[in-house]
Amino acid sequence: RHLLLYNHMGGGRRSEGWGKRNILHLAISEDGQRWKAAAIVEQADTGEFSYPSMIQTRDGLVHMTYTWNRKRVKHVVLNPADLVSQPIAVFD
Repeated sequence: RHLLLYNHMGGGRRSEGWGKRNILHLAISEDGQRWKAAAIVEQADTGEFSYPSMIQTRDGLVHMTYTWNRKRVKHVVLNPADLVSQPIAVFD
């Protein structure tokens, strides 16, 4: 089972920069190829949540850290067994 913590910013570089980082998503995959949405970890209209990282500790918990509004590093802990996933929409 794989987890991915990311900012969804669409395809390619935008003219105003790399895009908004106001939503931090968590996705889950059983095979590393097909992904499902698992959670929105953080979301705010004017926030910025960037440079996400995560590890899984021996007790099975997942520890996530990311820059919170360019002011501090936030630490979130979750049990991956509690995640419920849904397919991620794909737009062509």
